[in-house]
Amino acid sequence: METQIDYYKHSALNVSSINTFINKSPLHFWNNSTLNPDYYSSSETPSMIFGRAAHKIFLENNTFYDEFAITPEINKRTKAGKEEYAEFERMNVGKSIIDPQDMVKLTNMQNALNTNSQIKILMHDAECEKEVYWRYDGINCKAKLDIIAKVNGIEVLIDYKTTSSSNIKDFEKSIAQYGYHRQAAWYIDAARILGHDPKAFMFITQEKDLAEAIGIFSIDEESIEIGRQQNAEATQEIKERLSSGKWNAYPEEIQSIALPFWYIKQTQALENYNV
Repeated sequence: METQIDYYKHSALNVSSINTFINKSPLHFWNNSTLNPDYYSSSETPSMIFGRAAHKIFLENNTFYDEFAITPEINKRTKAGKEEYAEFERMNVGKSIIDPQDMVKLTNMQNALNTNSQIKILMHDAECEKEVYWRYDGINCKAKLDIIAKVNGIEVLIDYKTTSSSNIKDFEKSIAQYGYHRQAAWYIDAARILGHDPKAFMFITQEKDLAEAIGIFSIDEESIEIGRQQNAEATQEIKERLSSGKWNAYPEEIQSIALPFWYIKQTQALENYNV
């Protein structure tokens, strides 16, 4: 009988850890990587739980309550309430707990996605949450693909993200800040390992506090290729550090520092305005 792999605990390189390596430091990467034999997964933040719940209710709604439980309306200040809540926790061991207010928000988000005409087209006959495992240059790798869709017979990869803003200018900044172009390249390459041939990569973004504020973006080929090159360079350096065991954070020497360029430009513009 084949052993079921726990994706999140499986020791492998993924694009999130590559982003940590690039955006923070090799030490931050190693401290938070499942490749590290001493890795210990810390507790999820409420924001992380909410994001995971939003994915689940949209992409795998039929198994939502296998993974999440909604806090009942209980007065925990009373003895009876405390006992009732203890029983609730006992019955839901291993599940993530969602409070009723967040559940209302999640339901509104689900309804907004399901009634969006463009998303209906994209999600028709789509495959969701496909896990991929492979080896690249001697390193275990993994990816979890949100959506593999077919539009007019053409395969498209789609990633769903909850966000504070679905405005195109704000999301452009998020792509650069969080390395979403690297994610697009990593997922396309992973999909090809499964035998798929995606011709485009899209993002569906949805604001947490305004469910109907949805953005649908197709990232361009140049951005994806930049991401692919960055992934390759980071993977090569990670491989070298796996051999050397050197996981430094920042340079030990004194570094020269100055105000960021954008602040200087902003100050100069303000001074010119006041002349």
